[in-house]
Amino acid sequence: MAKYADPIKVCFATWQYPPDKGGVGRSAQRIATYLLESGFEVHVFVPDISKPFSDAIPNPAVENGIHLYRVPTGASVSGKEQAMFLTIKHYDSLISFDIFHGFFLPIAYPCILVAGRTKRPVIASIRGVDGFGLLANLDYFPYISAAVERASWITSVNSALLDNVSVISDIENRSSFIPNSIDATTFPKWRPEAENSGTIGTVAIFRSKKNLSLLISAYVKIDPKLRRRLLLVGEFAEYSNPAKANAIDTERAKITALIERHAIDGEVDITGFLDKAGVQAQLLNMNVYVQCSKYEGLPNALLEAAAVGLPIVSTATDGMKDVLVHGESALLVPPDDPNRLAHAIEMILTDDTLTQKLSEGALKLSEQLSPECERELWVQLYYRLLEMK
Repeated sequence: MAKYADPIKVCFATWQYPPDKGGVGRSAQRIATYLLESGFEVHVFVPDISKPFSDAIPNPAVENGIHLYRVPTGASVSGKEQAMFLTIKHYDSLISFDIFHGFFLPIAYPCILVAGRTKRPVIASIRGVDGFGLLANLDYFPYISAAVERASWITSVNSALLDNVSVISDIENRSSFIPNSIDATTFPKWRPEAENSGTIGTVAIFRSKKNLSLLISAYVKIDPKLRRRLLLVGEFAEYSNPAKANAIDTERAKITALIERHAIDGEVDITGFLDKAGVQAQLLNMNVYVQCSKYEGLPNALLEAAAVGLPIVSTATDGMKDVLVHGESALLVPPDDPNRLAHAIEMILTDDTLTQKLSEGALKLSEQLSPECERELWVQLYYRLLEMK
């Protein structure tokens, strides 16, 4: 490998970063921490859409050894791209990054503009939201297309996303699937008890792709003698963008109306946003965990359910198909069939042997998706790209 000053300096641009809510931010923080622990100097750049676009360069904060730059961008697509480019370019002139990582396809584009002048490696990572929803968005597509065509390497949280972007450019020899990981050692372990019997639940920031209407439609088909409570752990997403806010308001109204129409108000609990400890506690209150998404990257919530050993029912789509094995670590059902979903849930509620088998299978899955495995994949990729320079 070419000689680099110690430590290797990383520009890591991401769509979200805690305390931002969402799976992208949590995954970004996890990977940035892996890099730091592996001896890299990590600089994280993240758009702050709550503040209007400004060409003023923000000062960094240092959080747990990671240099963090929150860039005022406003909500417009062009504002995000321009402000991130100006900020990354400015700090590159001072720091001279060795490698760039755009942890969200549109955010990879400013990295490519800065790195391209000196042909330094750029990783572009596809997450669920950009790999599905944004590919059809005309505002984002030029940035996504350029990122896919010009990045040194493409990673994805599931194999379906790689297939989606392969129509833009040939990525066969410069792409890899790196699943999310979970540290199962930090989670309590689930047991079937009288207190959680008959409780069907899910964890999410609720929006259309989470497909709560499918879960509710399935729940009401379950024998009332078997079901006791539908536990929805999370809240409806909040957006400053009026178009997205209207979509969330519509989704909230649709779900509320569906609950009222089926007269199950007294059986449904929506917790609102909870921290990690709160989510873990609620997972232990469930009898069955349901991932009912229309499409997904690889949800952290699913891995958290596996880490406590909850029996899982999931729609057979995208990242779930990559990691779940039907009858071993979960029961898989079609993504649009409430009857099949209800039947799968009832199988767990009525079969103790199956419940135990799926619980053990979920725990084995979480062990396979360990932080050590994910860390090694990322670090190996970084060094391989640096050696290719």
